[in-house]
Amino acid sequence: MRLALLLAVAWALAGCHRATQVSVANQSGVALEQVVLTGAGFERPLGTIAAGASVATLVHPRGESGLALSFRAEGRPVLLPPSGYVEGGGRYRVRVVVDPTLRADVDAQLAAD
Repeated sequence: MRLALLLAVAWALAGCHRATQVSVANQSGVALEQVVLTGAGFERPLGTIAAGASVATLVHPRGESGLALSFRAEGRPVLLPPSGYVEGGGRYRVRVVVDPTLRADVDAQLAAD
């Protein structure tokens, strides 16, 4: 009985540690500085993303979460509210695109197993 319980807990924890892949593409035409991606249970600094470049990272959302993005563009602070939808367990692939108006489009898709 103890072994079955330990195996069940280990299996559950293994699923919780899978990461969600997020890419942030900068199509704004200017460099995005001090970029930080946040959501439920995580905060991921991404540094500077040059105009036309993209950065990929892994995050571990705790439960259901949107993704918020903050950065500086031409010295101006920009804080974009949470958008999109992901859950913990790494079942999503997310693409965030920052456009020339400094708004973001978040596309979250279930990953193929």
